[in-house]
Amino acid sequence: MIYFYYGENDFARLSQIEAVVTKFSEQHGAAAITRLDASATESPDLLAEIVNINLLAPRRLIIVKDADHDRKTWETLGENLLRVPDETDLIIIATKPDKRTKTFNSLLKSAKTREFSNLNPQEMKNWLRQEVQAAGLKIDAAAIDELLIITGGDSDQQARLATEIAKLRALDRSVDVDLVRQIVEPNLATNAFAILNLAIAGNRRAVTIELKNLREAGEDANKFFGLLASQIFALASAVFAGTDAETARNLKIHPFQLMKMRDLADELGDAAEQKQRVRKITQIFADTDAKMKLSRAEDAWVLIETSLAKIIS
Repeated sequence: MIYFYYGENDFARLSQIEAVVTKFSEQHGAAAITRLDASATESPDLLAEIVNINLLAPRRLIIVKDADHDRKTWETLGENLLRVPDETDLIIIATKPDKRTKTFNSLLKSAKTREFSNLNPQEMKNWLRQEVQAAGLKIDAAAIDELLIITGGDSDQQARLATEIAKLRALDRSVDVDLVRQIVEPNLATNAFAILNLAIAGNRRAVTIELKNLREAGEDANKFFGLLASQIFALASAVFAGTDAETARNLKIHPFQLMKMRDLADELGDAAEQKQRVRKITQIFADTDAKMKLSRAEDAWVLIETSLAKIIS
């Protein structure tokens, strides 16, 4: 059997692969499983491993990740699918395969294919509800929303949520918003969103306190500024380009982040006021970026606080 798993949702794809691996291992043993990295293996070696029969392990599972990393390797795989022995189960993994290629179309015809796309906000929420139910967690709706907000800036939100569910489950108690805030640590991207939100709301004192906490925690000012800039880019995208799934995909912004920015944009006023204020905010941070590149490292936090103060005023 040939499996073709592709798409940008690493967590969902890996979960499916591990389910296949677990079942195969129970039936044929872990020694019969071979994992190959196509980006680090020459095409001839990769092909030899796939098409040859191993007398010591007649029944095999071969997993090839990053199959679309190299064009030659991708083409070689497509040209040799019929040579894969019946005794071999082959999982071919790709993130962004070229759907125009012969290999892609050959895999659609001959492999058990599944695409793993990133979840939109509603799908993420539904998935989280299913996971907490499966874990036997008693959790209220507000706590679900808080979990999504706190983890919203993570590059792999599902993996982070799975970890947090395990932590909350170990407490063996009902979960509410207060408990989530105690247990789940916000990442720097979440802090960047929260501080931008405070600045737009005009809460100068809270902004000062939050920045002081970041400085004292030893956070890197330049890294935080980069995350703050990415939040502003997402805000501008929500105001000028919209928040639909295609916009999120084209601009490489997580759909949940874009949805949050739409809510934040509503605090700026009507459509015309939103565009005017976002232009001002963008210019403030562009100027700050230029100053930071010419300033000493120890001045970075001061420049960040000054730029946020300009948003408030």
